[in-house]
Amino acid sequence: MDKIKLLHTCEYFLYMTRLGIRENLTEEDKLPEKPKDVEWKALFRLSELHSLAAVTFRALQTSGLRPDEETFAAWKKAAEICVLADTQQLFAWEELKDLCAEKGFRFLPLKGLRLKYLYPEASLRLMGDLDILYEKIDFRSLKRRWKSSVIPFKNPVWAEIIRFLSARPSPMWKCTEICCLRFLRS
Repeated sequence: MDKIKLLHTCEYFLYMTRLGIRENLTEEDKLPEKPKDVEWKALFRLSELHSLAAVTFRALQTSGLRPDEETFAAWKKAAEICVLADTQQLFAWEELKDLCAEKGFRFLPLKGLRLKYLYPEASLRLMGDLDILYEKIDFRSLKRRWKSSVIPFKNPVWAEIIRFLSARPSPMWKCTEICCLRFLRS
């Protein structure tokens, strides 16, 4: 791909992304006509590469523009998979919260679990894992309880202990050592 074609493709992809994450899309929020040197398949590949298929498909749906049937079908399927993955992750998150609440483990969700609700639709923020912080003292109990659960994730990554350094410790975290747990989607 030559530099000009690459530039046009990236520029149009960014426009699709900006439009796709906009709140309350209306009929007036449409994509401009696609430049002739930009290919729909290249836009779809970029969307997949950056885990933005649901976002760009949302923009495509409101645009009135349509790629060839094969590309459109693949894009639609990728967007539907994002919704399915989000649903699966929502159930896993609920089970994880229940697991921690049942045993009185204090925890704090991190990153994507919190960021996804800033999007117009939660399924637009595709996540590959669930990250939580928990107290080091709960490590053995939480790990034992995890093994008997049915959360649809691969083995969790039990991260190295993170030193919780603060001039004024938080009342929630009375201990000085916390751990990070990452659940990877299977």
